[in-house]
Amino acid sequence: MTPNPTTDPPIFNLNEDLLWSIFHLNADMFTDQKALETTRLTSQVCSSWRNLMLAAPSLWGRLIDLDALLRNSADRWGHELLRRNGEALLWIKSSSIIAEAPLALLLYVLEGSWFRIQRLALSINSFHFKANAKIWDKFYLPAPHLQNSK
Repeated sequence: MTPNPTTDPPIFNLNEDLLWSIFHLNADMFTDQKALETTRLTSQVCSSWRNLMLAAPSLWGRLIDLDALLRNSADRWGHELLRRNGEALLWIKSSSIIAEAPLALLLYVLEGSWFRIQRLALSINSFHFKANAKIWDKFYLPAPHLQNSK
């Protein structure tokens, strides 16, 4: 559907490059605690926005917020989020990994995608990590995309 500048709201007249830039800015969970929710809701505004966003795996790869996933049924949504990010670089954060659901999701991501992690910010509860001692082995593997942020 082609936007009609005389009848459509102005937001629907923005080109896809500009929309994608806005979506990308809104998907920074390190500056906005509600980035995952904002992005999910934005993808439901209209079919053209949804299609544009679903075609951008890098957008979803920046949103692995284990705390937010815990608040919103981590198992179902977490795996959907991983499906949507395809092979994109990943941003992962959690301020407190104390529940089994986000820990299981983190283990799943580390097992299959450690090499894709670009940003990682975790606050670790040592009790769970002692029980899963093999997780530490992942942190010793090369991480070619991991960036040092200041």
